[in-house]
Amino acid sequence: MAQQLRLLDSALRLRTALARPGRYALSGIVCAIGHNLVLITGDAIGLHYLPATIISFCLIGPLGYWLHVRFTFGAKPAFAAFCRFMAGLSLGFPLSLLIMFLLCDIAGLAVLVAAPITTLALFVWNYLLARWAILRGRRAAVL
Repeated sequence: MAQQLRLLDSALRLRTALARPGRYALSGIVCAIGHNLVLITGDAIGLHYLPATIISFCLIGPLGYWLHVRFTFGAKPAFAAFCRFMAGLSLGFPLSLLIMFLLCDIAGLAVLVAAPITTLALFVWNYLLARWAILRGRRAAVL
């Protein structure tokens, strides 16, 4: 009986691990759309991408944490995890600005084109960051 329970637990953990990238993608798409809307709208009203990126960070960062905690990883919200998540986003912030600078200021691309390219470039970074911040030192609930 104990062997069967261990096998069942292992199967549930495998199922959760395999489903997690799909759930991350859905949460990430919501955040990516929000981020790109902020940048593109900011550009349309004459706002430079730097302040628009800061606004997006303040709005979309907490939304992303909530989506990843509840939907992607099935974990309980924790202030320490939120701080790690936002700190990790802060580490990606200069990278995002660098890519936007290279695409907009050096390559001459419009924000409408550069913002989605930057978002795609940071997708894997953000997944690893979210997983580390939210699941550090604990197991995710099985969804």
